[in-house]
Amino acid sequence: MVAEAERAERRSKATGDLVFGVILLIVGIAITAITHDSASREGGTYIVAYGPIIVVVIKIIRGLARLGG
Repeated sequence: MVAEAERAERRSKATGDLVFGVILLIVGIAITAITHDSASREGGTYIVAYGPIIVVVIKIIRGLARLGG
């Protein structure tokens, strides 16, 4: 019974990590795409939002590890 509860909690945390990772990935890609589009039209610089993407990689690896473990 306790093992079942622990497994459910681990699965819940893993799912949360994966969902948060996907949302953050979308945000990072959107920031990069929007600023690149603006810079290519009007000139100037753009932002490569690599911070959120690095966090995404960590969250996805953590989520997959929790699901597998």
